[in-house]
Amino acid sequence: MAVPAYPMMCFKLPLSSCKEINGDIARFWWSNPDRDSQIHWKSWNALCLAKTDGGLGFRDLADFNLALLAKQSWRILLNPNSLWVKILKGRYFPDCGFLHVELGSRPSWIWSSLLEGRNSILCHARKQVLSGDQTSIWRDNWIQDIGVIRPIAPIAPTAPQLVRDIVDSENNSWRVDSI
Repeated sequence: MAVPAYPMMCFKLPLSSCKEINGDIARFWWSNPDRDSQIHWKSWNALCLAKTDGGLGFRDLADFNLALLAKQSWRILLNPNSLWVKILKGRYFPDCGFLHVELGSRPSWIWSSLLEGRNSILCHARKQVLSGDQTSIWRDNWIQDIGVIRPIAPIAPTAPQLVRDIVDSENNSWRVDSI
C-alpha cells in the first residue's frame, strides 16, 4: 500500500484516516502468512522510532502529514514571488505576512491545512532579531523559552512596537525607560 504523499502535502488528513492506515501497515508487518495468529513484538510507537533509537523507522502518518504541511508552509516563506504563493496571498493574506495571518471565517481545506503546517513551524522556530527593525515585540516569537508575549491589557498606541524601540544597540542593553 502506497502512502498518499501528494495529498498529504496539501491536506491535513483526518486523524481517524491516519490511524486506520497506520493500523493496516502494522497488521501487515505483524502478520504471519504461515499461521492465522499475529505476534506484536513491539508497539507501533516503538516501530516508528528511528533505527538509531531501536525502532524500524516507520512513519506515523499523522506526524508525516504535519511535516509535509510544514514543508509546504516553509515554501511559502521562501518563495513569496511564486505564482501559487501570490494567489494564496491575494485570497487569504493580502494585508499581512504569512506568519501573522489568522484562519478567517470560511477557510478552504487546503488553507486551514497550510496554517496547521505554519503553526507547527512557529512552535519550534524563533525569529532572528538582528537590528529589531522587523521584529514585533507583541506578535513575533523572539524570546527563547517564552514564546510570543501576550499582554494582559490593551497595548497603548504610544507603546513600543518593534524590538529596536526597546534595545540600545550601541551599548548592547535594554532601554529601560522604554520598557
